[in-house]
Amino acid sequence: MAAAVTYGFDYLGGDYRYVKAEVEALQAIALKNRHRLVMRLHAGYFPYKLRVAPEGEPVDPERSTPFLIPRYELFKLNGRDELKGYRGAERGPNQVHFTAEYVVPIFTERPRRLLGLDWTSLYGILYSGTGNVGDTTSIYGEFSDYRVDAGAGIESAISYRRYRAFMGALVAYTFVNGTGNPRFLLSLKTYR
Repeated sequence: MAAAVTYGFDYLGGDYRYVKAEVEALQAIALKNRHRLVMRLHAGYFPYKLRVAPEGEPVDPERSTPFLIPRYELFKLNGRDELKGYRGAERGPNQVHFTAEYVVPIFTERPRRLLGLDWTSLYGILYSGTGNVGDTTSIYGEFSDYRVDAGAGIESAISYRRYRAFMGALVAYTFVNGTGNPRFLLSLKTYR
């Protein structure tokens, strides 16, 4: 479990005034036949934020929120660490999401050679997630507004000559309160 608090203040010439609090819990459970279940819960809240737009007035699209908070500090739902299939771009000072990944080893003991690469491990992934984001704290209890998505993919350790990398690929789709087509995510992390 991890918790973090971030603050911005406009004293001494700063542009923003807010306090951001978030908590995250991560649990990996070992199952039979070397299968794993990895669950993650993340919640965020701004206990102090300065409102710059009056209640009910339209919000400046550049700011995307009626509060004096930089856009990059606001919570979002779309991303590799949030809901993987969600395509919405909204952000807000309140957010909660839960994800679960079921990991199945395809091979791990004996490396395989394919496409000129040495594949030292390969895992299948089944993924599901749900969450909500918004300007008010009521988003935590508005279960009908939660987005729900699911997907499948692989993770692998590969090498080519002296170079090594971790590769992941996932296709996910938000089937409750989502927009657009399925989303394909690909990640490649190198190491030596």
